[in-house]
Amino acid sequence: MKNIIATIIISTVLLSLSMIGIELWRNNLELIRVTAIKVDELEKVKKNDILPLGKSQLTGGDVISIIRYYSADEEVKVEVNVEGVEKEYQLEGYQQEGFYIPYEAIFEKQVFYEGNKLRRIIFTLKNQ
Repeated sequence: MKNIIATIIISTVLLSLSMIGIELWRNNLELIRVTAIKVDELEKVKKNDILPLGKSQLTGGDVISIIRYYSADEEVKVEVNVEGVEKEYQLEGYQQEGFYIPYEAIFEKQVFYEGNKLRRIIFTLKNQ
């Protein structure tokens, strides 16, 4: 009789611990899912609000910030044309010494997508 009671108590404790473990695992999965959604939303906010790609005309400062943003992305090529001289940036940051982009100058842009992925941006100095 004592063995049966001990077995029932041990079984109840193990079942309770298993139920607690399963609930903790479910909560962790829910936290991971919510975190992934928030990170995705922040990436979209960062891209849409920080990068001025929605404008038709940009300043040289905007162009430089876009070059710096995409300098780590090997899938995006940024081309800048200043008075007939072209420079391509892909996996490369902006260096003023090699190719000067005037901060206050106005640039026109062309954006090329492959599906939903941004592949190429061309900035051309606007004649003033």
